Order: sequence, then C-alpha cells, then structure tokens
Amino acid sequence: VDSETKPAPESPLIERFNRENQQEDEMRNTLIAAMLGIVALGQTSPTYQPLAVKTGTWESKLVITQSGQLPIPEDKLARLTPEQRAKIEAAMRARMNGQPTTRTFQSCLTSDELAKGAVFNPDKDQCTQKVLNSTSSAVEVQINCQQPEMQTSDHLTFTAVDSGNVTGTGTTTINGGGRTMTSNSQFSSKWISST
Repeated sequence: VDSETKPAPESPLIERFNRENQQEDEMRNTLIAAMLGIVALGQTSPTYQPLAVKTGTWESKLVITQSGQLPIPEDKLARLTPEQRAKIEAAMRARMNGQPTTRTFQSCLTSDELAKGAVFNPDKDQCTQKVLNSTSSAVEVQINCQQPEMQTSDHLTFTAVDSGNVTGTGTTTINGGGRTMTSNSQFSSKWISST
C-alpha cells in the first residue's frame, strides 16, 4: 500500500488552460523570431523576402496588452471544482486587466533561418497564412486558425529600421465559447553580436 498522497488529476479544462498558456509562450517566442524577419511560410514562397538584417544574437523587447475574456465556455467552467475555477479566474483577471506586460529575450538568428523563413509554421490543418507585404524593409502577415472550439486571427507587421534594429506590432483576437480575448503587442529588437 502506497502511503503517499497523490494530487488529484487536473480537470480537462485546467489542462486546456495550461496548454493555452504554453501556446501563448510559444507564440510570444515565435513573434520575437518573426520580428527578426523569419516569418516562415513552411517553404520559401515567391512572395516572401526576408528583412535585410544582420544575423547573430538579438535582444528583443515585447510589450503585450491583453483584454477581454479567455475563450472558455461557461458550461466548462461550471464543471470545475470551486478551487479549480478560482485558479483559472484569478489567472484570467491577472492577464486580462489591460495593463501592459513587458518581456525581454535574447535569440540567435542564423542566415539559413533568415533565408528560408523556417521558424514559424502554423498548423496547416487548422491555419492559413497570407503574406500581405514582404520587402527587405517590411513584412506584414495575416494568420487565421480554426480549432474545434475557437478561432484565432493574428495580424503581424515588422519593419527593419536598419540592419540592426527591427520594430513591429501584432494583434491577436481569439473567439470561443461566446468570449473574446484580444492581445496587442509592440516589438523592438536590436542586434547584439555576430555570435
């Protein structure tokens, strides 16, 4: 007989909430990479032209403001224990308060990544991506995803101010369960070194 107390398994909704948080972190990192001109198309597209920027180590600052409600249907929230629901609602209030959150990252951009655009590959079964504009100084992309219980729309713009500085913006809207969440992002990246 095992005398250790094992924690109760998380509900599917808690697991989904945690998965969405992980996806948001992955998207944030993807936006940083995309800001450096690596908005990928899965394969190099004739309409894609990488930004004229240096390769190497970049430092990126991302400011995100979120508002609205996490797109979780009320009937699914109702199935949670009071503790689980309180945990999710507290996290939602903390994130959706309209106050900006700033994150700073360092990443390495290789010439292969820059040329091929090999970082961001949206799920081809659920997402479509359209390059709206692509020059050596500006990239604009629209990404739309349809998942079983939610729809996501991303509009991203990036501008190479010069070969060592990139700025950009992003707007993400997620709809599901009668709720909408909006995330507005501003980016700035500066080249640090060639290694």
